[in-house]
Amino acid sequence: MPKHSLKSDWPKIAIIGGSGVYDPGIFKKKKEVKIKTPFGYPSAPIEIGNFLGTKVAFLARHGKKHEFPPHKVPQRANIWALKSLGIENIIGICAVGSLKENYKPGEIAVCDQFIDFTKKRDYTFYDEGATHVSLADPFCPELRELFIKEAKKELYDLNSAYFARILPKSETWRLYEFFREDAVFLDIETAHYYGYITLIGLYDGHDTKIMINGINLHKDIIKKELSRYKIIVTFNGSSFDLPIIEKYFQGVVPHIPHIDLRHVCSRIGLNGGLKAIEKQLNIKRLPELRHVTGEDAAELWRTFRATGDRYYLDLLIKYNEEDIINLKPIADFAVKELWKRIRDGE
Repeated sequence: MPKHSLKSDWPKIAIIGGSGVYDPGIFKKKKEVKIKTPFGYPSAPIEIGNFLGTKVAFLARHGKKHEFPPHKVPQRANIWALKSLGIENIIGICAVGSLKENYKPGEIAVCDQFIDFTKKRDYTFYDEGATHVSLADPFCPELRELFIKEAKKELYDLNSAYFARILPKSETWRLYEFFREDAVFLDIETAHYYGYITLIGLYDGHDTKIMINGINLHKDIIKKELSRYKIIVTFNGSSFDLPIIEKYFQGVVPHIPHIDLRHVCSRIGLNGGLKAIEKQLNIKRLPELRHVTGEDAAELWRTFRATGDRYYLDLLIKYNEEDIINLKPIADFAVKELWKRIRDGE
């Protein structure tokens, strides 16, 4: 099989997969290569880029616009094109059904065998002459062992940062049940919307810690506290809490998975702000805080600064503590319910 302008610094690994790899935080494309093979063009131009620090080639199985249905994917052209670039290992990612109850939707399987029930497809590269190719071991045993060994090692070493690198942000909720004892529930208060931070509240499932502007809200303290945890759980933290913290205290947020419950809740039909979702789940607040809003919280801070009256600061602290403490039952419910719906095929 001819090599296509092979260069020594080109990747040896290719990924054939879907849209999930296009996450700019995971795959950074540097160039595209268009190749015509004896079997026509592949599903899409082959993209060369950086995937989690490794140079790889990526090929969209169904085309960039998802224009190829499964029975029309040009498999022979795809494989020929990758081989002609000097690719030595191909990682194929796909979504499939399950015939066993213990293999549930949403779980990952590393295959070692298959039974081919496909129909009306091209099965071989060899249309002329008798050529015998064994299918006794259709999957690479070295890659299989590497995948399983690596995933188990990082999981049981409690290396959550590893999964922050490889999982799309929308799927970090899958880590919650495993790392829940090392989770921190986080919420911030600001002087006004996207204004400076007045306090940061942390809850580890047992105790709260409040860091207050002008008292103990310091970069070193925030960084030290957050370094103790394996995952961060917020509500709307992707667009508010974490960007604001990074704006005023750059570098304090560790590179660990972040679960934004607003998005998890929306996937199970719980919509609205934090207070609205608390009501839907019958989570009660202290009587004196039931009608306090985020705008009221900012006003409490301004009143405290203007008067020095500790009453207003204490009420703000109570408000923030309610926020972070209530995140835990919301996470417990939402993650469990989302797993149930996925496994039930909803």
